[in-house]
Amino acid sequence: MNKRICAALSAVVFLCSSLCFTAGAENSGEAATEPQNGMTAIAENSNYIMLADMQTARFELYDRLSDRYIASNLTKEQTALDEIAKAKFKRALESQIIITYCDTSLKQEITLGSGTLKSGSEIKTVKAENGFNAEYTFTDIGISLTAEYRIDGEGLIATVRGSSVKETDKDRYLLVSAEILPYFGAAGADENGYIFVPDGCGALIYYNNGKTETEQYSQPVYGNDAAQMRETAPITGGTVRLPVFGMKTGNSAFLAVIESGASSSRINANVSGVLNSYNSVCGSYVFRNSDLYSFGNSSSATTYRMYQEKIDTDSYYSVRYLTVTEEPFDYNAMAHTYRSYLEAKLGKNAQGKENGLFLEIYGAVQTQKTFLGLPYRAVTPLTTYSEVVCISDELKALGTDEIIIQYKNWESGNIRNKVPDKVRSAKKLGGGSGLKTMLKKLKTSGTDIYLDLDFTHYTYSGYGYSTRFNSATLLSKTTAIQKKFLLSTLYEDEDAPWSYLLNLKSFKKAVNKYYNSAKQLEADFSLSSLGNDIYTDYFSDDSSRNITEKYFTDAAKTFSNGKGLITSGGNAYMLPFVDFISSAPVTSSGFDVEDETVPFYQLCLSGIKGMSTPPINQDGNPEKAFLKAVETGISPGYLLIKSDSYILKNTAYNNLYGTTFDGWKETAASHLLNWKEIRDKLGNGKIQAHKNINANVTYTLYENGAAVIVNYGDSAYTDENGNVTDAVSYTVFGGVTADNEGIFSR
Repeated sequence: MNKRICAALSAVVFLCSSLCFTAGAENSGEAATEPQNGMTAIAENSNYIMLADMQTARFELYDRLSDRYIASNLTKEQTALDEIAKAKFKRALESQIIITYCDTSLKQEITLGSGTLKSGSEIKTVKAENGFNAEYTFTDIGISLTAEYRIDGEGLIATVRGSSVKETDKDRYLLVSAEILPYFGAAGADENGYIFVPDGCGALIYYNNGKTETEQYSQPVYGNDAAQMRETAPITGGTVRLPVFGMKTGNSAFLAVIESGASSSRINANVSGVLNSYNSVCGSYVFRNSDLYSFGNSSSATTYRMYQEKIDTDSYYSVRYLTVTEEPFDYNAMAHTYRSYLEAKLGKNAQGKENGLFLEIYGAVQTQKTFLGLPYRAVTPLTTYSEVVCISDELKALGTDEIIIQYKNWESGNIRNKVPDKVRSAKKLGGGSGLKTMLKKLKTSGTDIYLDLDFTHYTYSGYGYSTRFNSATLLSKTTAIQKKFLLSTLYEDEDAPWSYLLNLKSFKKAVNKYYNSAKQLEADFSLSSLGNDIYTDYFSDDSSRNITEKYFTDAAKTFSNGKGLITSGGNAYMLPFVDFISSAPVTSSGFDVEDETVPFYQLCLSGIKGMSTPPINQDGNPEKAFLKAVETGISPGYLLIKSDSYILKNTAYNNLYGTTFDGWKETAASHLLNWKEIRDKLGNGKIQAHKNINANVTYTLYENGAAVIVNYGDSAYTDENGNVTDAVSYTVFGGVTADNEGIFSR
């Protein structure tokens, strides 16, 4: 047991400067090929040269286009001048890799950087095509792993494979994770710029912001593992949807893209003054998962951390560093760099559905009823098939001609909180004929509808799937339980039934079986849960979220075959398969270490994928929530039901309270009419640039020259040209159909 357990953005004005990355000085391309600081050129192409010290594995990337260097880590001379970093933290600055391992005898996790290695023999380098390999051996703990450093025409690629890991003393030392190039392009305390992190829609952390007493940024890509046990409600915030991070230093910038292993990765950022005098950001890869478990009664429980026996040797971490060449080298330029990257990767799939009014509509739910004193679960309609058509018709009568519907809980399986195994149209919603009639009428009227299916979450056994035998398991091989929590206390709602996550073997079976059943249904589908959260199913000792990601993308590929597909949340692995993303992130978490929220997600995906805001009518301030759609150029979203929402009291769907269509239809229609007027000005919808003018006012510039000022504040804003934007309002300038005045305001 010892070896498994261990205790626990006006648009024309942007900031820029003339400083370059700390890690390298400007030089000529010709001089770069000559030996420098013990380095020689070991790989080059038309855009880049890689110079390396094969004794220490330190390297520098020379960008011919921008005439700049970026170094893998700091030099001994640089670290010697650091007055903050002490002991191993000083030596860590010289590391290309920092590992975290568990010492089971001490019952604690310890970090160790490659810069702490005392002998050059412990780093073995081998020149390879387009770069080199470096094997790092931490002799004292018997752990080694190999990093592959390569260049191509786009930049640097760093890769660490699970298969390269060696552990010679697993009874005591277990590799947990590794930070890869933790100080790549690190910026010193005298430099200007910021770190970009993909927190929610995106956030900036200013260099040297003085926030040394706050928790530094460290978040898992795609959010926390949905299968992990929780005793209190999870902290909500901005889930990382895009596996990217970046740095702007003066008139230089880079953007890193995690190309492989993102689901098992974290993004870490630190400002100067915490561990050392540098600002830095990197990705870390989790080789071995762990979880906390308590033993004993509540009054005297002992908590342990349990670790996987094996690591996933078939998966690997690979991150690509792209140099940003577009002035002013800010987060807008980073987003353009990533957009170009995505467009190349997605190809013909880089064009999604245009933005209209987005409606998330619920069909039916299960409610608890009694008959002769005996309790039973009954199907209670919220929005029948015919009522979905009525909602569409009523909104179109009010002038909203472009509507996209994500229809949830429309079929018996999901309504009954079971795993759907085939198309089972709900009788109380209109049955099979009603379903087909709805689809036909909406298609004729031009309304797009996507039938949502959830193959991951379920509460009750049925249709051949058992909560006991078909649920995902935890690291301890016990069933992964999903508890419901009270909003008032954040603790478990003991009156609500547990739910479960379908194990991956059963998930694949359910997806394929249902798809074969749904072929006869001329419909497009939604797989909302697959783009929103991801979990580990420990069906084998080397399970990882990378494996789950493959199951999810295979399912998305199946359902998108010749059909439209949407998802919710918008995790990046779903982008090749979907044409619309509901509830796309429009805010960041607002962590204390962060200084500014930016719509990086929309900057990247606008014009590539259709998107909607989270439900406006679920927000405490619907008007400000609508302004988020205006600022980011995406569809306003609503969550609606046709029935009175009072029937949902004391059900698992009490979050649908206050969503009755009749109470919101005029507001929704008004929002869409305003949105249509805006969108007509925006051309293809691609955002060119964004700027936060102040804490309450934003500026968004579009590719066609249209611009939007949004004022979230309580007083009017007047720009430098005398244009006034009222409080909690917006002003749009220019656009495709605009006259010479080109200004309208709401």
